[in-house]
This record gives sequence, C-alpha cells and structure tokens, in this order.
Amino acid sequence: EKKEIYKGCYDLLKAAKSIYQATLKPAEESIDSKVFEEINKKILRQNALTEASDKEFKTDFRYLSAISPEGLITLNDTFLQLGKNVILLEDRWMLADLMLNNLHQKLSSLRINHICCYNPLLGSSALQHIIIPHINLSIVSNCGLFNLEIPEENIIKTISIQKYIPKSYMDEHKNKMVFFKKLIRELLIAATEKLKQAK
Repeated sequence: EKKEIYKGCYDLLKAAKSIYQATLKPAEESIDSKVFEEINKKILRQNALTEASDKEFKTDFRYLSAISPEGLITLNDTFLQLGKNVILLEDRWMLADLMLNNLHQKLSSLRINHICCYNPLLGSSALQHIIIPHINLSIVSNCGLFNLEIPEENIIKTISIQKYIPKSYMDEHKNKMVFFKKLIRELLIAATEKLKQAK
C-alpha cells in the first residue's frame, strides 16, 4: 500500500516537472544572459572577490528546500547561520538557475568555497540558492512555492529575475504561464499530501 502511495507521489512530481519544462523553462531563451554576467561581476567586485585564490577550494552541493510530508519547506536557518547577508532573487517563473549557474562557474574559476543548493523539483539540473560562507553572503531565489522566511534586516538587495524577460515574450505567454505555475503548485501540494499519507 505504501509503495503504491509513493508511486502516486512520484507521478505527481514527474507531471509538475514536465509542465515546468514545457511551459516556463522556454522563457529562458528569451533572456539575454549577458545581463546576469554583469550582475554577477558586480556582486564579486562589491565583495572583493576578483582575484583567484591559490588555496584548495571545494563546492558543496545540497538541498535546502524539500517536498516533504510537512509541506513545501525550506531550512531558512541555514542562510542565517552561513550567509546572513541575503541577496534575494524574485523568481516567479523559476528561472534563477540562469544567474546562479553563471555565478557558480565564476566562483569555481576563482577557487572560492561555496555551497550550491539544488531545486528539489528540478534536481541537479537547476540551482536554487548559493551560499558563500566566508563573506557571510547568500544568494537566495524565491519562486513562491517553498516557504521562505528571511528577516527584512538581512536582505541587502533584491533582484527581479522576471524583469529581464522581454515584454514581447510576456505579452504573448503570460496568461499560460500564470495558469501552469498554479497547476505546478497544486501538483506539488498533492505530492506532499501523498507523502503525509505514506508516513
């Protein structure tokens, strides 16, 4: 019985991921990636991270958000413990990976220790957050699905990812994107109910 419940949960998650890839992810192609290149260069400059370190470095990969029996959760305390200064990425259409992956590549080329956090719906194909502990900085995306509770005083800057989607693209696709984002939310909530039932 438990096995059948889990199968139903995974079917819901697969459907949510497929809908994202078919309806929201295509918006990535409309964005000029040079925008995020410049934003990331500025973040590195402002934090004096412009010269490569000669020390050994490592990148940790983990999940800080989860689809769980308790709902769609985020371990918010981790940001406050490891990177309490937060750059918040408003990410309605779940496209923050464009910026975060570019930043991850830059940090790696500079040999700077950092933590990459995967999106629990999309897995290792998409980054959701990056934490740079030694400068006490977190770059946190908020797609509106997973509970995110960052105190206002910890947010040093807010960047709107959706602002960089061309208006012409949004004029044509926004209504569909709104509908499918709501559908993804409902599928994820249904998946958490399955997990609760299995537990």
